[in-house]
Amino acid sequence: RRVVAVIADPGGEASVALHRRFGFTAAGRLTAVGYKHGRWLDTLLFQREL
Repeated sequence: RRVVAVIADPGGEASVALHRRFGFTAAGRLTAVGYKHGRWLDTLLFQREL
């Protein structure tokens, strides 16, 4: 079993650091999947075994 976290990038540096401290590892990136304040955002995918 796994837990998956999705973090907005750019701007999610603190969240990335927090998830890494709790044992999450990077699993991928989805590019240009969100649009906010006139620009496209990527999301970072992290996962952790339960």
